[in-house]
Amino acid sequence: MISRNYLIFYGILLSYFFAFSDLYMLSLNLYTSGFETSTLSFIKVFKDVYYILILYFVLIKINNNQFVFIFVILLVILPSLAYTVLGNGLLTVLFGLRWILPFVVGGSLLFSDYREKFSTKNAYFILSFMFFNIAIQLLQTYLFTNHRYFSEELGVLRSPGMFFLPSASSFIMCFSYLYIKKCHINKLVSTSLCNYSLFIFSYSTFLADSASVIGIVIICIMFHFKILKSNIKGFLISFLLVIISILTIVNFSPRGMDILNRSLLARIDLFLNNLPNFNVVSNNFGLATSAGIQLSDFNGYITLESSLSTIFYNAGYLSGFVLMFFYILFLYVAFLRNKVSQNVVPCLLLCASSFITLNSFEFFPLGALIFVGIRNY
Repeated sequence: MISRNYLIFYGILLSYFFAFSDLYMLSLNLYTSGFETSTLSFIKVFKDVYYILILYFVLIKINNNQFVFIFVILLVILPSLAYTVLGNGLLTVLFGLRWILPFVVGGSLLFSDYREKFSTKNAYFILSFMFFNIAIQLLQTYLFTNHRYFSEELGVLRSPGMFFLPSASSFIMCFSYLYIKKCHINKLVSTSLCNYSLFIFSYSTFLADSASVIGIVIICIMFHFKILKSNIKGFLISFLLVIISILTIVNFSPRGMDILNRSLLARIDLFLNNLPNFNVVSNNFGLATSAGIQLSDFNGYITLESSLSTIFYNAGYLSGFVLMFFYILFLYVAFLRNKVSQNVVPCLLLCASSFITLNSFEFFPLGALIFVGIRNY
């Protein structure tokens, strides 16, 4: 039986477990778009099972705040659900419900009294998977260069480890490091082990050549060695350092300016170019989802590569602004409940970066656990 006290830990372990299907596809050079399926793809169904299980934990002890939140979300998306059923069919709506489920789960957890239980054993488990992932990255970098992620425009190879997307690898490694760092704060692991996890995370991000996370590496180092503090000044300095680091990495990355253009500017362009496609009440609820793309081979489904674009495309302006309000509210509430932690600023930046550069609602486990991570880390 899964314990309610280890949801973040289980989520991190499952993210590495689910990545084995990506590793299988990478090893056979079967990825072109990143949305291909294989005989191992079925294991990713358990992501939804895990979210439903968490939602079950929430519902059996639901409080007034959680009930109101879930009711408001259902009320807000109901027009889009109905409009999409009429225009695109029930299957598209089911993809949309799968897309928004992690957000509902994360918000419900934040409105609960949930507290993650950290332990030495769990920290060693996570460190083992971090080590395995970077070992795969090193093999991809120095021995099996033809099996690495291919950046199709420039021909620059990047090493994602077990994951198809290099940025996904870096986000998970960052979330894993912050877990171990919290264990160190609670005096559950040694300083040397925590330093080792920081080194693995930093080097892994370098191998993945991920602009989305490279700035967070610098911030994690600053907070790790207590150069910065968790206050407004520390947050503003961190934000400035992220910008400086992204502009600086252009000179060192083999991708050059493309590391900035494709990681950030391309997402902004996608958002701006799709503004005419956003409706007040959407009839596209579920069309901008990875599940829809994988199961329909791009037949009417699209990828917008960021949560910002996906929210307004799937939900429309009316529902989208409400979802954005809740998203910002959750960040604020989570920050207030844990504002003295050394991890809270890196967690906030991790959340913001994944929101802009990934469809973070569908990105396991951050889609559901980033808010509770900010609160508990």
